[in-house]
Amino acid sequence: MIAEDKIYQSVGNNGVSVIWPSKIDKNLLKYIILFSERFTSLYSEVILDSNFTYNSYTMFYNHSKYSFSNMEQMLESVFLNEKDYKNIIRKQWKIPVCYEADLAWDLKLLSSKKNIPVDEIISLHSSKSYVVFFVGFLPGFLYLGGLDPKLHFPRRASPRERIFKGAVAIGGSQTGIYPNDSPGGWHIIGNTPVNMFDPLVERPCFAQPLDQVK
Repeated sequence: MIAEDKIYQSVGNNGVSVIWPSKIDKNLLKYIILFSERFTSLYSEVILDSNFTYNSYTMFYNHSKYSFSNMEQMLESVFLNEKDYKNIIRKQWKIPVCYEADLAWDLKLLSSKKNIPVDEIISLHSSKSYVVFFVGFLPGFLYLGGLDPKLHFPRRASPRERIFKGAVAIGGSQTGIYPNDSPGGWHIIGNTPVNMFDPLVERPCFAQPLDQVK
């Protein structure tokens, strides 16, 4: 069970992480999001800061008032029923992607290595509805799960020094979008004109974990 399959790990002198198995799983992500919300509602006064990933929840506390053992007991007290986390509803976003050759630097490489025609790669990639599992690496970079297994492809052995803003890429079993110009090691198969991160608005990144991207 998800509730039992976890470990606790100290982070520095005032942090604790709850860590579940490292896997890309939608139900696990739902559980962690609700776990984070439930813990905050129960113990908001002890939390200095917190964050979560697709397989962990980390929180920081005042170590002059509480011990790691105190935190472990509080975290262990959070109990969720399966029905609680299966009904979380998020938004779906539609993002236009251009797969033209001058924007899809690695499309021909993938076609050759996977022995799949370019048109089929585009069809497989654009037909899926992806789950946002994590926002990170760069502000607004969406790690999207649900990539067709036929398109799974290891990251580049040597990252490029510059990948352009809006680049749509494949890295391992996930696809993602570069929100700004940056170095990167994923394979580029297209580009989107959508601004993935705007620091001047109330919510700089419009998508959040568990949202769906088509």
